Amino acid sequence: MKPLLFFIAVIALPYTIFAQSDKNFNALLQKGIKQVHDERKHGAAIQTFNEAVKLKPLNAEVYAYHSFTYLEKAKLE
Repeated sequence: MKPLLFFIAVIALPYTIFAQSDKNFNALLQKGIKQVHDERKHGAAIQTFNEAVKLKPLNAEVYAYHSFTYLEKAKLE
């Protein structure tokens, strides 16, 4: 029984935490994209992308959307 508990604690639990982080990141990414394209709320989208960057600071996709949002905002001003 102890080896099974060890497996759950060491292997499975961190995977669950990372999976939840991925869900949060993906939800933020989709929210930001919707704010830019559908709602035209560039300031809110920038804040949403900032939150996503905190979850995954090495993800290139979020930086691309973040940059695109700044460019679109500048065009409107």
